[in-house]
Amino acid sequence: MFKNCRKEDLRIVALELGETLSEKVTIVELTEIIKENKYFKEDVEFVKELIQYTIDDRKKAEEDRKKAEEDRKKAEEARLREKELELELARLHRGNSDNERTGEGYNSLDALVKSVRILTVKVPNRPEVSDKIFSTLEKEVASHISVRAGNDWFRPLELAKEIDLYNTSRGKCLKPLPNVFPRNNPVKSASRVFLSEVKNSKCVCCAESHPLYKCAVYLKLPVTKRIDIIKANTLCFNCLSTSHRAKDCKSRYVCSNCQKRHHNTIHYTEQARDQEVINSTLEPLNTSAPEFIPSAETQNNLLTATSINRKKCVLLGSAICYIKCENGLFPVKAILDSGSTSNFVTKSLCELIGLKKYKSNVLVSGLSKSLIPIESRVTVSISNKEGSYVKTLDFFLVPTITQDLVPTTKIDFNLNNIPNLKLADNNFNIPERVQMLLGAEVL
Repeated sequence: MFKNCRKEDLRIVALELGETLSEKVTIVELTEIIKENKYFKEDVEFVKELIQYTIDDRKKAEEDRKKAEEDRKKAEEARLREKELELELARLHRGNSDNERTGEGYNSLDALVKSVRILTVKVPNRPEVSDKIFSTLEKEVASHISVRAGNDWFRPLELAKEIDLYNTSRGKCLKPLPNVFPRNNPVKSASRVFLSEVKNSKCVCCAESHPLYKCAVYLKLPVTKRIDIIKANTLCFNCLSTSHRAKDCKSRYVCSNCQKRHHNTIHYTEQARDQEVINSTLEPLNTSAPEFIPSAETQNNLLTATSINRKKCVLLGSAICYIKCENGLFPVKAILDSGSTSNFVTKSLCELIGLKKYKSNVLVSGLSKSLIPIESRVTVSISNKEGSYVKTLDFFLVPTITQDLVPTTKIDFNLNNIPNLKLADNNFNIPERVQMLLGAEVL
């Protein structure tokens, strides 16, 4: 677990676990402090992941520093090459000025060609330039130049003089070159502005340019709807990012309400959960519906139905289970639910008999796709009173199993009517608080 760990890594992990450290603490002491921490004893895997994340974070920072140093060296080398080119161009410019004063125009052309080559632009050499000029001449002019030059080509300046003399002797004049840049339209230096495009992330809820956690539409939704939006857009449950999932999230921020790995906007509170249950039972009023005028028969039926519903009482399947704890067997009333895939127990019962809790981070889906976050679980053995049936099960911790007592009212029933039948709950007809729910795994 502590392999490849440095002292600074262990120090960061200990601080993250809430420990107070001195400046002179050693690696051995840091290791012992982490092992004695309550989070290490409750969830070793969580501490392992925290240590590995700290090591990866440190390695990434070292790689970033190394890359920044390499980039700085490359930038220094590029600036050095640029300075060398500037010095070479300055030297050539001084040479050009001297050549212009002495009248050696062809040397200036050589200097300009060399200057262009320094700028890494491919240009033709002098013979190639002469070939290009000669190929554009008229046939008579080309023949005259060939006779005068023999096997040697004229230099560019002398070639231009010879062409001008030949055309003058023949009474020809050169066509004036077109005025590419008219006087009334002075040349304007073209300036280019390069803009870096900044892509603002669009809100997945309202398509505006702001983060999701600042969206007014998103914040007005209940927690279950916010979770549905996060799931539909495959966002990170911890930081609401679109680039990764919660298991790959590198953010150190957690929920400020419960210190768990989820965003503050999807934190469940008792008040929010109760409000969502109330809202889910209310249906919007249809104002466009026609007016309802009950007949005499309908009124009688309504009164009869109302009377029946008020007296209606559903008897739930229940059993008395015995939980093995430090003080022996503790009786608990449980209801049986064949439609549940999990088992549940109340937090008050867990604290009463001192069951050991384990961290859990799951969402339990109920009616109308409502989601309830589960933060803890327990593993206990249940049995009947005689001990002929024993089973070890995992239970999720919830605040309550049912809102009222089960049954809600006492049922008039006498067990003497069935003397030979042994019941799992002899007090099934007496209202009692339910503290356990057994799912289809047991039934």
